[in-house]
Order: sequence, then C-alpha cells, then structure tokens
Amino acid sequence: MSYVQIIHAFSKFSRQCRFLIEFHTAAKGDWVDAAKQEFESVQKALEAIK
Repeated sequence: MSYVQIIHAFSKFSRQCRFLIEFHTAAKGDWVDAAKQEFESVQKALEAIK
C-alpha cells in the first residue's frame, strides 16, 4: 500500500466512525466491532510498508 492509500483508508475510517457514532441505529456492539476491524486493517497496512 502506498501512503496515499493509507491516508485514504484513515479518512474513510474516521468518516465511518463519525457516521456510526452520530447514527448508531445498530446495536452498540456491532459498530464497535466494525470500527475495530477497520482499524486493524489500517494497522496491518501501516506495518506492511515499514
């Protein structure tokens, strides 16, 4: 992954978090799990370019 892709992933992740926090219509645990998975995928991408 390039730096551009990582920046894009982070911005997508933060937008999703804001959306989910503002409109948490699903069970609270569901969006927490989704955010955690997204964060872990971004972390893996960061480790891949080190």
